[in-house]
Amino acid sequence: MIKFALPALALVVAAPAVAQTQVAPLSFERDGIRYEANVITADNGVTRITGKELGSGRTFDLKLVNGKVSGRYDHTDVRYDAPTARID
Repeated sequence: MIKFALPALALVVAAPAVAQTQVAPLSFERDGIRYEANVITADNGVTRITGKELGSGRTFDLKLVNGKVSGRYDHTDVRYDAPTARID
């Protein structure tokens, strides 16, 4: 299940970095799982995505830097290439 959820998060935020900005809370559903997240993009090119699955309460804290995602998802270290497409 994690392999499907994590790319969905990166798709939502795979955009160029801008000045330090906190994006309004993000809420979406993928494969029947609902998520809530906060996205903070810094002017140094680092995007941080923090949030949780609404049903299970599993949390995530991810960083997107130079097309790579790393961090923790439900107490598990993760690292993968970010997808290049974006979901609007």
